Order: sequence, then structure tokens, then C-alpha cells
Amino acid sequence: MINTRFCPTANGALHYGHLYMALVNKGLADEGGGDFTIRFEDTAASLQHLGKERIRTICKNQIDDLAWAGIIAERYIYQSAIDEEVEAFLLKRGFKRTPQEDPVVVPGIIAEGNMILYPYTPSMTAEKVVMDWMTGTTLLVRGIDLLSEYSLYTHYCRMFELPEPRHLYLPRLKGPFGDISKTNGGCTIAGARSDGISPAELRDMIGRACLKNPPNGWSLDNLKAEPRITL
Repeated sequence: MINTRFCPTANGALHYGHLYMALVNKGLADEGGGDFTIRFEDTAASLQHLGKERIRTICKNQIDDLAWAGIIAERYIYQSAIDEEVEAFLLKRGFKRTPQEDPVVVPGIIAEGNMILYPYTPSMTAEKVVMDWMTGTTLLVRGIDLLSEYSLYTHYCRMFELPEPRHLYLPRLKGPFGDISKTNGGCTIAGARSDGISPAELRDMIGRACLKNPPNGWSLDNLKAEPRITL
């Protein structure tokens, strides 16, 4: 059984790169007879200026956009709802969370050999390990820019005596003007909806960009090594 998860940050609309990652995770869980979980990262300090109501609205909009695109999860979990349980686990194992610690900033590799800085803290990684265990995640499919966190993630799995999920890292989705992301003006699912693009058309566009043989589904052996979308 393969259980996967998709963890969008509650900071805005989901972009085409998010849809690509969600489709892969959902497809692998379906293929493996397991569950697909969406866990919203809604507790980051960088989000708190938005206020709880705005953060929850962003999460709802993300659910709506994914559902419109045909992606329904078995479970929807908010990190804020399980925070106390995660903290209790960490304290029991002798790990004290320190959310205010300075982030470790390391280079993460993205498509075509480019590098970006990926910030994380030991506490953030420890929390992810516990939350993934709590949701029964057996396969982590993440962007290659998160590869730099792999060693710390597996370190905490062993420290906490928790099973290590299998890890897979996918290249970022590229477009005519570079990486498809919010930060550089990439295309969003909400934007596609407002432009009158149908769910079938958007999924077909993403499939042709990311799959070797689009009709064959989102299996690992059907993914392109360098996904590129034509807009």
C-alpha cells in the first residue's frame, strides 16, 4: 500500500507546479491502493500576519481549486489542528521545538542545474517527520529543491524510531519564462478557471508537459525527466 501526501503552504493560490505535484501524489496513491492526504501548512510564522480567517480562506480556496481540477483527497488535515499532538510527541522524545530559531539556508537544486535557497529549521523538519508518521505516509514525492532536507529528515526518523518513508524528488515544472511558480508570476489554477480553461483542458496541458505517454496515467515510469509546459 502506498500512502502519499501533498502539503501546500497557505500563502496564496496554487500554481501549475502544485497541480503537477498533486497529480503525481494522487496518482501514485491510487495506483498503490493507498490514501492521498492533503495537509495544509497553516502555522508558519511568515503567515500569521494574514490572520486565522484569511489563512483558512486560502486553504478553502486551495481545496476548491484542486477539486475543480479533479483532485479529491481521502483526508484534509490542518497542521494547526495537530500542533499540540506533535509537540507532545516531540517533548516525550526529548526534542524541544524552537520555532524562533534561525533557519538553515541551503542551496536546493531545481531543473536545469539552477539553484535556489531553501530555508528550514531542525524543528520544522522534526515536525514534518512526526506529522508524516501520524498520517501513515509511506512515500514522499517532493520537488527536487527540497532534496537538501533529506539527510535531516532521515536523521529524525531514526532518532524518533519511526519508519522512514521512501523519498522521490521530482524536477520543477518549467515554462517559456522559467520555473512555473507564484514567486515569478507563474500560472495559477484559479487563473485558469477565470480564463475559461476547463478542468479537462488544464489536466491535458499538464499531462502533455509532464508525462511521457499522457494516456497512461501518473505512474513513476511515465514521468518526464524535465517537464516543460507550453503556454
